[in-house]
Amino acid sequence: MSIKTSIQSQYNAALMMLKAAVEKCPEELWVDTDYVNPFWHVAYHVLFYTHFYLSQTDQDFTPWEKHRDEITSLEPSVKEVQSYNKEDIIEYLEYCLVQVETQVSTMDLEAESGFYWLPFNKLELQLYNIRHIPSTNWNCSSITSATSSSTPVSCANAWAPMGRSRLVGWG
Repeated sequence: MSIKTSIQSQYNAALMMLKAAVEKCPEELWVDTDYVNPFWHVAYHVLFYTHFYLSQTDQDFTPWEKHRDEITSLEPSVKEVQSYNKEDIIEYLEYCLVQVETQVSTMDLEAESGFYWLPFNKLELQLYNIRHIPSTNWNCSSITSATSSSTPVSCANAWAPMGRSRLVGWG
């Protein structure tokens, strides 16, 4: 298996964990503003940055057709904006899966990151980006498990060798 195939595989696994968390999120939690960031916003944040860092450079980035600039960061002021629904988030996730396949397959992993604030090469950028996905998934799953009697979807289960303590605080 090549490095690029391994990278794609890890992106796919992490994104599918996020998809499972989105699908299992109870409707009342999807937009619950009792949390610093509602579930939908955390899910959108991870998808936006997954997509963004798959670009060659920040100047080459083309936002998703339903993108809204005001919600990329995890700022409390976002509570006042219209949320994305689950179907939109899953649509964006599917778009990101396609981007993983097309962008990684043509990527020069030895090239600079393409983002001046990240002083490492494309290979390390992909590891950095993949690592961000389960950390956000963990935050979404924590909300679900804290407020629901249903079985939470937790990336800690899928990344068991790493343990929970290493997942918390990555975002």
